[in-house]
Amino acid sequence: MMGASIARRAIRRVAVGSRPARPRRASHGLGALVLSALMALGTACGPRELPSPTATPEPPPTSTQTPRPTATFEPSATTTPLPLPPVSFSADPPAWLSDPAVDVLAVATGNGVRTGDVETVQVLFLNAESGEQFNLDVSPFRAMMWIDSHTLGLLALEGQEMVSIDLADAAVQSTTLEEQGIRLIRGTEGVLPEQLGQAVWALSFAAGGAPGEWRVLLVSRRESFSADLSLFAELGTDEYDELDPFDALEVRRIGTGELIWSADPDDEYDATFEQEFAWSPAEPARLAVVECGIGALDRCVRQRLYIVDVGSGQELGSYPGAFMDIVWSPDGSRLLYTAPEWERPRLDARYPMEYSGPPCVLDLTAGASECFEGPVSAHFPAELHIVDKEVVVAQWDRRADGFFYTYQGTYLDFDDQGNPGDYLGLDGLCHLDILARHVDCPSEDLPELRGQLLGRVELSPDEEFAYVQSGRDGLRHGVLELGSRQFYQLPVPAGARNLDDLESVDVLWRPSAPVERPVAVNTSRPTERDIELVSSIWNVSGLLQQLDLVEPGVRQFSTELDAGQTLIWPYFWCASNEQRLVENLRWITAEFAIDGIRLTAEDILEYELDSEEWSCHYWATMLTGWQSGSELSLAVQLAFARTVYDGYANYPAGDYRYELRVTVSE
Repeated sequence: MMGASIARRAIRRVAVGSRPARPRRASHGLGALVLSALMALGTACGPRELPSPTATPEPPPTSTQTPRPTATFEPSATTTPLPLPPVSFSADPPAWLSDPAVDVLAVATGNGVRTGDVETVQVLFLNAESGEQFNLDVSPFRAMMWIDSHTLGLLALEGQEMVSIDLADAAVQSTTLEEQGIRLIRGTEGVLPEQLGQAVWALSFAAGGAPGEWRVLLVSRRESFSADLSLFAELGTDEYDELDPFDALEVRRIGTGELIWSADPDDEYDATFEQEFAWSPAEPARLAVVECGIGALDRCVRQRLYIVDVGSGQELGSYPGAFMDIVWSPDGSRLLYTAPEWERPRLDARYPMEYSGPPCVLDLTAGASECFEGPVSAHFPAELHIVDKEVVVAQWDRRADGFFYTYQGTYLDFDDQGNPGDYLGLDGLCHLDILARHVDCPSEDLPELRGQLLGRVELSPDEEFAYVQSGRDGLRHGVLELGSRQFYQLPVPAGARNLDDLESVDVLWRPSAPVERPVAVNTSRPTERDIELVSSIWNVSGLLQQLDLVEPGVRQFSTELDAGQTLIWPYFWCASNEQRLVENLRWITAEFAIDGIRLTAEDILEYELDSEEWSCHYWATMLTGWQSGSELSLAVQLAFARTVYDGYANYPAGDYRYELRVTVSE
């Protein structure tokens, strides 16, 4: 392959939002492979052309912006100052608690926290990257929240008093909701802390309010509120809190309760009702609604999804079909949903219950859906006697290039003579890349989670970790690192035996701190056209043939560049075929850093190049705006969680790293 260029069969874009690169070290060998693979970045080969839809309907009209409320909704009751929960540090806080770059999970566990019938409870902090834990002893509290990336707030059982705990210097201060500028909102109204009941609340501040307003902690589900926090939507329920098909979906203004829109303004029976809804993250007044016909025993027969501007009452689009678990894409152009095509037989009725199916994506402009039956069907092998299966769509990844989901299934096992045995489980937490149609399921590699009936899943803000619960053969909960497949188990509450018992566990991921960016050069996510036309930094520096580490280690270089140069900074991994490449990538993580500052996933393009001999996966960022006279360090690193075989040679587990010292000319 020396001197040959890779003939690109196609660039297959791959989402990195599903598994942002972790800090590891990098690279691997076969110098000729490195040379030819990286040289391919400059070859004349066009990006993949996506097929255009056969017809493109007119886009929905721009929705009417709902004005923000002017009425206030401050609780008027006054409270008598009460003793605050004491806080006891067993030791000095570890350094990682004050490092905003570290993913930290706060965990409150135990029924005593909920009922206040114990004198002291424990708040545990877990370093998701290392598994280290740190404990605080506090008296029972009503709610916990991250005030900022290094300050935890605990709300007292009575009144509006609270404790703020600075985890950087162990400073504990008494404060109030008023002093912190915090309001608790349930539905359309503000609430007092004592109205929250006995449960402990793990609350996160809601984004979307106007600048300078109160910081809002939502007691109701965030999904019930419009993007700008001005409107609240609610489905009708009966006295048992079950969905009432004869009570219409309504939208009201926060603060006043004024009715803005109703799905049934005339309150007349029309043989339809609303089953679920979702607010657009891009247009605050735009609502997606799933409409049902009324079937036997008042069951929902899903018949269409429609988009409505609740400010004007105008229906913007209607899409026939069965939709379930709808989630908007961040830009408001698509909806992720589950197609309820799979049936679960019912013993207590004459009809089967349609309850799950493959995940799908509806393009609102084209009016067409794409479903992913093929990739997901691999979770439920045809040779198994599957008696039950379900896919639960969790959320889009940050780039909306793919989405996370969990699946669950049950199958009947048979012995060698064909006799039925036990019922066994199939479970997993997965990410599906839409363009590559590639599925990655990190939980499947761990015996603690594989086939263990996954319950609650909460992703960290950077989507590198997930808090998970499992409860089929023994109860477990903890943090899963999606890249390396490490699982850090947390203590199970005393007496807990099933997933319902883990409701006594409240968790909060620390919010992401503002991203610090390098100042000596600008980084951005390149396009496929940029990859084709812009020179590689390895090429202009004459370093292509030196990127040939064959075992873990560090290799250092230096180069001088002009301030006006625009360059692509890539790296890659290749295997003998696509199937082996997919398997290899399960154990490989990548990172780019400038002067020790890790680049975010938003600045990195992932794509794939193929030749007759190799299938290669690339990571790349674009470098522009070099600061004249500056010196900076560029580091690219790959980490192998275990020994990887590329089809020709083995590469030991460990960190492979290249460091390039750049001097920018005056």
